[in-house]
Amino acid sequence: TSNRAVAQLSPEVLEAAKEFAPEWVGDSAGHRKALAAAEAATRQGAATHLLGERGTGKRSIARFMAQRWSDQVTEIACSKVRERSDALVEEAVAHVHDGGSLILLDVEALPVPVSEALAAGLSQVDMPRVVMTLRRPTPSATKLISSVHSVEIAVPPLGSRREDIAALATHFIEAVSDKAPS
Repeated sequence: TSNRAVAQLSPEVLEAAKEFAPEWVGDSAGHRKALAAAEAATRQGAATHLLGERGTGKRSIARFMAQRWSDQVTEIACSKVRERSDALVEEAVAHVHDGGSLILLDVEALPVPVSEALAAGLSQVDMPRVVMTLRRPTPSATKLISSVHSVEIAVPPLGSRREDIAALATHFIEAVSDKAPS
C-alpha cells in the first residue's frame, strides 16, 4: 500500500520533494508530503514550524530550508537556553532582520521570557526566515509561532512509514561499513 500511496501523490509533488532534498532517504508518502510542503514554504519565504517526534528528520528539514534562504544560518538549541538572555534575543532578531535565517530547535523548551521576547522582536521583521522544530505545542511556543505567522508541517514518525526502514538501515550501514548489507 505504501507504493500506491506514493503513486497517488502528483508527479509535481514528488518532483518538488526530490529536488528539495535529493539526498533524503526513503520514499514514504508522508515524508514526501512533508518535504514538498517544506519546499513550498521555502519558496514562499514563509516562517515554518516542524511538528513531530524525536528522530523524524525535523532538524534536517529545517537545515534544508534555512540554507536555501540564506548562506548565513544561525541555529539555536532552545533546550540549552536556561534563562532570559537579552543578548541572545537581540542577536537572533538582528540576524533575521539582516537577511539571515534562524533555526530554533525544540522551541517548546524555551523559557517563557525568552520566547516572549523573541515573539516581540521577530514580529517586527517582515517575513522572518525562521524555522522552528517542536514535539508538542506549548502556550509560549504557540505565541511565538503565531507572532511570525508560521506554517505548520507535520513530520511523520518512523512507525507510520515502515516502508522506509530497509532504505534507512542500508543507508546507515553503508555509512559505517564498506560491506553491503544483506
